Amino acid sequence: MVRKTRAEALETRQRIMDAAVDVFFEKGVAHTTLDDIAKAADVTRGAIYWHFKNKLDVFSTLYVNLHTSILEDVVKRESGSDNVLKTHREFCLALLQRMRTDPLFFKTISIFDHRCDYSGELAPFLEQQNAKTRNSIDHITQSFMEAQNRGEVRFVTEPALAARSFYCFINGMMMAMIRDIHLLSDEEMAGMLDTFMGGLVQRA
Repeated sequence: MVRKTRAEALETRQRIMDAAVDVFFEKGVAHTTLDDIAKAADVTRGAIYWHFKNKLDVFSTLYVNLHTSILEDVVKRESGSDNVLKTHREFCLALLQRMRTDPLFFKTISIFDHRCDYSGELAPFLEQQNAKTRNSIDHITQSFMEAQNRGEVRFVTEPALAARSFYCFINGMMMAMIRDIHLLSDEEMAGMLDTFMGGLVQRA
């Protein structure tokens, strides 16, 4: 009975988060209320308060979960890999393709860049997100440095700048696809990645 109750609670929490994604995407974060989320999730406001402090807690949890899942995927792909650039290329291509094939993932990505105004009650979350962005760049920098130290690759610039360039390039592709999901075909995305990443390394 305890296991069933726990499973039901987790299912309800996930349903609330999925509903929040739909409503945030449709109405924008600032114009969404807990009543909107409760109605979309087919739960009471009390059920939401059981799992979350308020609307901003739902918003923050969505971002933390998104960032964590993406970082975990990067780390998993890097584990045991002997080609850091190939690993990051495959990860980014899979990420971009998932934006096109997974509506919930696309909406979640879109919310944090196009469906919220980082002022007023949302102002503190901008720095939270900026901090996680810096952590992501630091992780890429470390992997680039380790690859260069192993003699696997030689970058045309410092690994730290290569990592920042790489992050900004991928972020730009994601933002372009948020505006127009059909802008790039899989072949075009792969070609752009290959062209950019080829420019990061010195030729033998």
